[in-house]
This record gives sequence, structure tokens and C-alpha cells, in this order.
Amino acid sequence: MEKYYTTKIHFHNTTELPVMIDSWIDNSNTFYSRKIEAGEKAIIYSNVGEWHIHSRMDDEEDRQKWVDKDLDRYLLIGRFWSQPCANGKYSWMQWEERFDCVYSKHELGGDVKGLIRFVYKPKNEN
Repeated sequence: MEKYYTTKIHFHNTTELPVMIDSWIDNSNTFYSRKIEAGEKAIIYSNVGEWHIHSRMDDEEDRQKWVDKDLDRYLLIGRFWSQPCANGKYSWMQWEERFDCVYSKHELGGDVKGLIRFVYKPKNEN
């Protein structure tokens, strides 16, 4: 089957937590999920230039890492885009007090649209 990857973005998980990235590929007819390990850098694809990020994992060891950080094991974290949305932002975070997706343009060559860094903000214990 031929692949129709229309948008590529470089994703860097700077956290100590594995995450799941969901996107639409194969001419927007297939929903694809990919696990990104803690510290991993990857090129990810989407036909629509949008990705969802969450902690819904099959592996109990991965889920436990979220619980150990006092986070919900099935958390919808947010979504991010290869182009800014109407308000000029590249991401929307359900849990913005704990996480962020930071966009920056960077040159990898080819048609990679930029870099998204996934960042964990530890709970303020004041």
C-alpha cells in the first residue's frame, strides 16, 4: 500500500515519561498511534498536520511511570499542529499547568516543518 505522508515534524520528548502520539495517515483514512519513549527524538507524520498526545498505553510498566509522577494513567494531554491555529499558537494543552508543546522552526532539510519539544513542568509544591 502506498503511503501519503503530507506533513512531517520532528518531535522531541524531553520528559522522563513515555507518551503516545496519534495522527491521521494514509490519505486521512487511517488513525495511527505511536509510542515515543522518554528522551526519544522522532520524525512523525500526519496527513492533516495535527497530532494528539496522551498517556493511554497498553504496557502496565509505562502506565505506572505516570502514576509514580502523580498523573492520571489515561490522560489526554493536548494536541499540536505544524501550522499555527487562529490564535497563533502551535499547541493546545489540556493540562497546561503540567505540560507544554513548544514549537520552533529548525532546519533538518527536506520537508520537515519544524520541531515540537514536549516538556513536563513539575507540580509546584509551595
